[in-house]
Amino acid sequence: ISADKGAEDCSVNICEPDFIGGMVGTSFNSIYKNIVVKALVTGANVTGVSGVLGGLAGDITGGSINEVVIQGSVTGSEEIGGLAGFVSGTHITSVVAITELNGSSSVGGLIGRATDITMSNVLVSGVVNTGIGLTKKASGGGLIGQANSAVTAHFVVSLGKLPSDPGNVHYIGALMGSAVTPTVSNVVWAYDLSLRDYMYGSDHSEGPDLIINLGDIKCASDTNNCNGLKFTDFGEQLNSLDQALWKFGSNDEAPVMVLAAGTFGDKDGNGEVDDWPATINQDPKSNTGKAHKSDSSGLGGMFYLLLLLPLIFRRR
Repeated sequence: ISADKGAEDCSVNICEPDFIGGMVGTSFNSIYKNIVVKALVTGANVTGVSGVLGGLAGDITGGSINEVVIQGSVTGSEEIGGLAGFVSGTHITSVVAITELNGSSSVGGLIGRATDITMSNVLVSGVVNTGIGLTKKASGGGLIGQANSAVTAHFVVSLGKLPSDPGNVHYIGALMGSAVTPTVSNVVWAYDLSLRDYMYGSDHSEGPDLIINLGDIKCASDTNNCNGLKFTDFGEQLNSLDQALWKFGSNDEAPVMVLAAGTFGDKDGNGEVDDWPATINQDPKSNTGKAHKSDSSGLGGMFYLLLLLPLIFRRR
C-alpha cells in the first residue's frame, strides 16, 4: 500500500499520510485470525513524513490477533511495526512477522508502540532500522519500539537485525526500546544479529542480559541444550489444531512456527520467510478449500486470506 497525500489514486481508499496498514488503516475491537499477508507499506505526505504504519494495520485498539503471518516491508516516520504501528488493549498469540522496517523512532519488529497488551508465542525476524534522521533519543527494538504500561510477553524468539549505536545515543534494545515495567518470560534473541546483550534500550526497566548467537539458537531445542540455551516449555505450546506450535529441525535450523495455515519461519536467519506455501487451505481441517489469492499492483503486494472474521473499522 502506498499512500500519498493528495494523490489521485489512493489504494484501498486510504488517502491519509498516517494510520496505514497492509490490510487496515485503523481497527477497533477486531478479531484477526488465520491470516497470511504479504505487504509493502510506504507512507508519505508532502513533507515526506508519515507515522503509525504496520504490515497488517496502522492502529489496532482492542480485540485479538491469533495465528497471523506478516512478510514485507514498512517505511515511515514514527510508530512503525511489522504487525502494526500502534497496538492497545489487544491480546496477541501465535504470530510470525518477518519484515524490513524503516523509521525515525518507535520502530519494532512486531509493534512500533504498545500499551496494555499481552502476547505469547511470537517469532520475529528481518531488519529494524530506527533513528533515521535523528541524532539522538530514537527508540527501537526487535519486538517493540516503545513499550508503555502493562506490556506482557511470553515465548518470544527474535532473529531481527538492529542498527549499531555508537555512543548509545538512542534507546535501542534487543527486544524493546523504551520500556516501562513490562513482564517477560521465555524470550530469546540472537546477540550477533541484535548487536546487544541487553533486552531494553532505556534504563526504565531492568532485564536479563543474554549472549546467545544465531548458531546457538539453531542447535538448541525444547529437549537439547546448546551453549546454555534450551527452549524450556516451548514444546508445550499448541496451535489452534492442538498440534505442537513450535517446531525444531536439525541442529542448524532456527525454530519455526506450525500454524493452521502452514509452517512459517526463518530457519537460516537471513530475514526472509522460508518455503512460502504455494497454496493455503481455507479450512485447515480440509484439503479442498483454498484461500483466495489477489495480486494488485496498487496494493504493492499479495494478500493470502484464510479466515477473516468480521472486522469493525474505525477510520481516523
